[in-house]
Amino acid sequence: MTTYIFSYTHPMDKTIAFVIEPTRFSDGEIIEGQFDMKRYGDFPTEKSIALLDSIVKWIACYRAIEELHIRFSNGNISTCALCNLWDIQHIIVGNCQKCPVAQFNNGWSGCMMSPYKKASYECLYVALDKRTADPIADEIGFLIAVYRHFYGKLPNPIYNAIPRDVYCRWKNYEARDRKGDK
Repeated sequence: MTTYIFSYTHPMDKTIAFVIEPTRFSDGEIIEGQFDMKRYGDFPTEKSIALLDSIVKWIACYRAIEELHIRFSNGNISTCALCNLWDIQHIIVGNCQKCPVAQFNNGWSGCMMSPYKKASYECLYVALDKRTADPIADEIGFLIAVYRHFYGKLPNPIYNAIPRDVYCRWKNYEARDRKGDK
């Protein structure tokens, strides 16, 4: 039985979907009032496709907040294609350094020095205190800047999926000086 309350299908791969569904105990019983983002479908095995998948994840978060106005966990590393590409879930030292996000950030481990942390909190709290989804928009913009830096122009299906008020935020990150000290 499907219990999701929101679903966003990947614009380039229709076998992948990000859904918001009720949080469950290990025995399957629903935890009242708590929701999680889940990713259904195979994770990509190519770095550029994993980065596109991560952009789509945050587009799904943005759309979910617009539509639902509820708090939810974004799934963190369990829904991140980049983390899964290098098995970050098992915290193997140095794996984060292989990620294009870390490479874009002069080797900062993982998503440090990116808008990720604020965006992650925003999924949990935006509906509670009427804040905007700006940190999520910043995360999408940041990931676009990373993609453009390493791979060039976004594929049309991804470009067309990006909310218009979000797209130009990549300029804030692309133009910054990334040559500074850690």
